[in-house]
Amino acid sequence: MPDFSTSLTFTTGETVTAAIMNSFVPSITANASLIGGKPLVGTLGNNDSLFSLSAANNLQQILFASLQSQILANSVGASQSGVYNLLMNGDGLINQRPLSASIASTSYTELDRWKWFLVGTSAGRATVSQDVPTTLATLPFVTGGPTSYSDIKITVPSATSTIAAGDAQGFSQFIENSLVEPIANGPISISFIYKTNFSGVVSVYIRDFGAVHSYVVPVTLTGDSAWHLVTIQNITGLGAQTLQFGVYGGSSIDIGICLLSGSTFQTGTTGSWVAGNFLAANTQGNFFASAANVLQIAQFMAAPGATSVPYYSEPFHTLLPKCQRYYYKTYEYATKPAANLGKGYWQGVMRTTTVADFPQKFPVRLRSSTASIGGANPFAAGATVRDITASTNLTTGTAFQSDEGMYTITGLTASVAGDIVAWAFSADADY
Repeated sequence: MPDFSTSLTFTTGETVTAAIMNSFVPSITANASLIGGKPLVGTLGNNDSLFSLSAANNLQQILFASLQSQILANSVGASQSGVYNLLMNGDGLINQRPLSASIASTSYTELDRWKWFLVGTSAGRATVSQDVPTTLATLPFVTGGPTSYSDIKITVPSATSTIAAGDAQGFSQFIENSLVEPIANGPISISFIYKTNFSGVVSVYIRDFGAVHSYVVPVTLTGDSAWHLVTIQNITGLGAQTLQFGVYGGSSIDIGICLLSGSTFQTGTTGSWVAGNFLAANTQGNFFASAANVLQIAQFMAAPGATSVPYYSEPFHTLLPKCQRYYYKTYEYATKPAANLGKGYWQGVMRTTTVADFPQKFPVRLRSSTASIGGANPFAAGATVRDITASTNLTTGTAFQSDEGMYTITGLTASVAGDIVAWAFSADADY
């Protein structure tokens, strides 16, 4: 059979059919099954082309670079969960802290790592709690995604329609610099699922250290009391912000959701970094407008990458030690910190008549050695330490500690050197 040559010029994206091929090579019939075969190719560059078979048995040109991105997106999205999450406790699974009902000032909620911010004079009040559904149908999930054991539930015991310019409320998490540094030079993506009866705009934000720069994205919530997925993808430019690297235990960014905001904290620049301390878009709604409003959040995630990936529900036994770096208590896990409970305490010894040493160590090193310490006698109200040997209560005293543990309390009322003593406390090392 003699050799032959022919040519035909195609434009990028043009569909090549068997009929077109037969029109310029009439002696050859291009069968659909032949077109759908697997050609033998060499090494391909990003600008090289492949041909793929469409559902209608048409041959279509595809750039190799496009094929690569499709394969990567599908393989990551379908087969991998995001095991690297800048945010901890995205389901509200860990709730060691005291209850957070009708929050009246900026303070941590009962859900570890999640801090409620209340700026200004807003009369609206929120209660934040852990919600644990009891039936499969009510578990937090969206079709095709993972399911969570619990979620973060926000209710409005006191509503308000009055918002001053300097008012703002919502919740956030400060991220330690050692977690941010490994991924700062690439894009990140934020995702979460929500269920609410509130229809309106809330704002997801990122602020760098000192709130020098902000990144705000408005999110319109659908108030149909069904679970919905939110994705904010390909957030770039993080590495160019003020991130406080090189400071042990320092924070780099905080990520949160704003539910109420006055004009002081609003910006019209959304979807990109902007100089200034902003928490909300200028289209922000008011979640506190009605005492009937409820918002549930789960699977809150900030992961490296240009696209969001399925949420990884970290198990309790690995998540708790991570949270204990920021908040530790001697009390039993289910016991909220309080005085005179008799459940969970450290045991020490009187080094002198007024100084007690507690040589225990924390399960993990605290983020800061200047943690706020709330201590109490576990057996008697109004006292600091219990002298177990003498069955007496010791009052006053000042506690000193390292971030490893090993507390010392000085200035106690007189006791006997060598006596065994008990002390219950919580150590707050979060931001």
